[in-house]
Amino acid sequence: MRQEEVVSSTLAVPFQAASTFGEPKWDDWANMLVFGDNLQAMRHLLDLKRAHKLVNPDGTEGFRLVYIDPPFATRRDFRGSSSARAYSDKLEGARFVEFLRRRIILIRELLADNGFLLVHIDYRWGHYIKVVLDEVFSGGFRNEIKVRRGTKNVQNQFDEIESLTVGDDSLYLYSKSTGTRLPHARSQHSEATIGKWDTFWRGTDRQTMRYELFGQEPTTGQWRWMKSRGKTAAANYLAYLEDEEENGTLDDYYLERLSWGTKLDFVRLNESGVVQYYVPPQESKILSTMWGDVRTIGKVTDYPTEKHEELLARIVNWLSTPGDLVLDCFAGSGTTLAVAEKLERRWIGIDCGKLAIYTIQKRLLTLREGIGNKGRLRPSSKFTVFNAGLYDYSQLKSLDWESWLFFALELFSCQAGEFRLGGVVFQGTRYGSPVLVHNHVSYPKMRIDEDAVRDLHSAVGQLAGSQVYIVAPRNVFRFQEDYLEFDGVRYYALRIPYSFINELHRRQFSAIAQPQTADEVNATVDAVGFDFIEPPTVTFSIEANDSGSSVLVVDEFSSRSRLAPVDGIGRDSLAMVMLDYEYDNEVFDMDKVLYPADLVASDWRIDLPRSSQTGRVMVVFTDLYGNESRHVLETSSPEGA
Repeated sequence: MRQEEVVSSTLAVPFQAASTFGEPKWDDWANMLVFGDNLQAMRHLLDLKRAHKLVNPDGTEGFRLVYIDPPFATRRDFRGSSSARAYSDKLEGARFVEFLRRRIILIRELLADNGFLLVHIDYRWGHYIKVVLDEVFSGGFRNEIKVRRGTKNVQNQFDEIESLTVGDDSLYLYSKSTGTRLPHARSQHSEATIGKWDTFWRGTDRQTMRYELFGQEPTTGQWRWMKSRGKTAAANYLAYLEDEEENGTLDDYYLERLSWGTKLDFVRLNESGVVQYYVPPQESKILSTMWGDVRTIGKVTDYPTEKHEELLARIVNWLSTPGDLVLDCFAGSGTTLAVAEKLERRWIGIDCGKLAIYTIQKRLLTLREGIGNKGRLRPSSKFTVFNAGLYDYSQLKSLDWESWLFFALELFSCQAGEFRLGGVVFQGTRYGSPVLVHNHVSYPKMRIDEDAVRDLHSAVGQLAGSQVYIVAPRNVFRFQEDYLEFDGVRYYALRIPYSFINELHRRQFSAIAQPQTADEVNATVDAVGFDFIEPPTVTFSIEANDSGSSVLVVDEFSSRSRLAPVDGIGRDSLAMVMLDYEYDNEVFDMDKVLYPADLVASDWRIDLPRSSQTGRVMVVFTDLYGNESRHVLETSSPEGA
């Protein structure tokens, strides 16, 4: 597809707010976590950019940094730490390349003029994707960076055709504008060491004195002396060592380390009075394209292919400044978003998987201050979870007129702008043709039948051209046809909720497919169009097992999605079951996920904890199309459901 067509033909699905967390930090801004197909979601973000709603502190419009870690399309099983298969990508060859190419085109449009894109890819597909990047970002290639996977975290082992394990991935760095200055990437002292110094000065880990500042562990006498001087012991300890030096009790190595360490720039106290160690900027070094000193694989969540916060912290610090906009449209476990949050960047994350969305939500609500997710809990700034492509119709009906009008026009890719034809007020255009949005808020009992359309035609006539679009809730229309025609003018009924009729769209809609196994968690999804939430039908019973705890027995499950195929009903349409063992009546905080194979193995029985702090368990049944059925169970007794 031509680049121009990718932008013009992609449906810009509107965002519907589902829930909001955290406290406001930025004026007129809340971070965004979007559930939906990233191509359609980015097309909506492009509309926001064009409306001057994505602005960096320096006044540039668009994202300063986009980092993506897309599926590698290898058709290989990658194994996680639990030996469970992590994912098996679905698209190969030209399909995968074009899948990613279209998203790269949208990313280029979304970048600020001085923005950067980093693509994290492996050796199998990196050379193909680089050709695509060179096409889209003509002259914008800046570097290829190698990052290690780590000897303990090599994701694919030997097989019958490979003789070498794979120890590295590539980061392809591109700038939108060829003249954008690329800042130096500098090393920084690892947050892991800072964390260990913090532990040492609290008196719980003496071994950390072997870390770089003094070179060895203190003696018992030295330790007792430090403890007597309290938490501000750094400068006092240095003075103590100087006394030791005068008495000739320190060896040459210790003296060398002391001389180096007594530059007090190397020692600082944090806001809590705890000593931390760091390397001053003048002592850091400019990095090469081989990053062997930073960890790549993360373990904060159980999500497959999670990247380490150290890697993303280096990237975010290098290529953006506080307040800048950062995007990850393959958000996965949410490492980019968590790091952006800690480093005072504004962020937007997109993912098509419900498992990813709930994993990220949990991560942001249990965030810790340090890179590597260490230290004290850090309250998240305000962020909103949005649906894009799968909407809650019951919430739409409660919108005020202005909000409803915006949603209706966005949903059908219309251009807003009020005008009159023949005395009739139209609210916008669709491909140049008039669009009339029915105001069901002011006229809740009004219905649109054939006579009403005929009256509209009498007023407008040929002034409208060959077609007119009427947008209204589906129960407002009193005729079943997709359009009515008078004197060669077609009046199309755009029903909400409704999937576009074929004449108005070039191909059938496809759903935001959800994985049914852990292998498919990171599978590529290419959804088209939109649908409305239809909770699946679930029947279950609660029993007591031999130990006296509760067991949930799934009796029936079937999807009600409009996009479900005829044969896609019953238990075959179940994607996953997610559980929160300590539900607080406010936030679903996922503790476990079960796939159909897990349920088949247990004869569709789910063990529940005997009791919990809250006494409640939330169970979320999710079908293949992202629809959910939620249930709160009382675990204090087997009868309570």
